[in-house]
Amino acid sequence: MRKTELLGSGMSWHTAGMKALFALACIALTGIVIADPLPRAAPESQGVASSALDTVFKKLSEIDAVHSTMIVRHGQVIAEGWWQPYTAQRRHKLYSLSKSFTSTAVGMAIAEGKLSLDDTVVSFFPEHAPASPSYHLKNMRIRDLLSMSTGHVG
Repeated sequence: MRKTELLGSGMSWHTAGMKALFALACIALTGIVIADPLPRAAPESQGVASSALDTVFKKLSEIDAVHSTMIVRHGQVIAEGWWQPYTAQRRHKLYSLSKSFTSTAVGMAIAEGKLSLDDTVVSFFPEHAPASPSYHLKNMRIRDLLSMSTGHVG
């Protein structure tokens, strides 16, 4: 069974760096705090037919591996759904999927001139760097994080 709602009514520097990079890219692109709830709108108000979304959700219901789906248009959530046992309140483990989101967000931030692949990571978070960062940490770039070549051991 699924719930679908059409709206209208101790970390390594590599891990910490990737999370920080993702947060930085999202904040740079949106200018809002990520934890803020997304606004909701009727699909038609955003130029999308409810009947088309219904078709999408019916097709998704035929796939066993789908946990949830959210469709956003023009910054507005126009449809979302969950398949049992998953709910809106249940956290999902994304594993490597977050790399796709991160690289996309960084690419958009680069296109908007908000950062560069050659910017150093510590330049964005100097208050979180050790008092005497290593040569490698001081020189770690956005490019290194995206290519997973940060030089960490372990």
